Amino acid sequence: MRNPSFSRFGFDGTLYHEGSITVHGIRGYAHVPMQGGAWFMYVHKGIVQARGDVVLTSGMYGVFNWGNIVVMDKSEVLLVHHSDHQALHTFGGPIEERGRLAYIDGCTDTQLLPPVRKGDPCLNFLHFPIDITQRQHTHPSIRVGIVAGGYGECITPFGNAELREGDIFLIHPENGSKALGVDGQQHLVGTHSFRTRYRQMSIVALHPDSEVGPTDEYHQMKVATIIDGVKASDLELHQ
Repeated sequence: MRNPSFSRFGFDGTLYHEGSITVHGIRGYAHVPMQGGAWFMYVHKGIVQARGDVVLTSGMYGVFNWGNIVVMDKSEVLLVHHSDHQALHTFGGPIEERGRLAYIDGCTDTQLLPPVRKGDPCLNFLHFPIDITQRQHTHPSIRVGIVAGGYGECITPFGNAELREGDIFLIHPENGSKALGVDGQQHLVGTHSFRTRYRQMSIVALHPDSEVGPTDEYHQMKVATIIDGVKASDLELHQ
């Protein structure tokens, strides 16, 4: 299923490639060499071994730069390669039931893999309680997601799509262009919202960039370093 705002996939191999982003949905045994860039993953079912020494099970996530990814038999894994990024090797999980930060219209969010510095990719967990209807909105860059649990819908001017556990999807970015909607009117590409009714829904989503995060000028270490009563982040320091 694909429209100007939203595309939905199953675990069918290489699902999408554009620019620096390649999306894979892997089901069953696979051996993937990690060569260049950052490799983000979410294990929907089963077991994955990364770099030879890290084991991830259902509900876990991670990002790695080198080594091999071995997907065990009967496993299901979302794997996103970001060729323009070098990540810190990090993994965690399983995901929690609800997010730790407030998001729009009653939803919650947790940054599972936050940006090391502003502009870096980040992996996020979103939770949609029962009976949620978001306002229509867009994003400035692509979003790659997987339904980790529950059921919901993606609502777009170009048609709606059911979302079931295990569905992989893309939300296409808003780039100023418009397309013809089902109402016969022109709408911004990328316009969408999520809706739940009688069941909640959980999503894990990769943002390929970030608009907030630490910078050389402002980060926790500098803010909490006081020099002559002034935060180091407020001083002009020259090395």
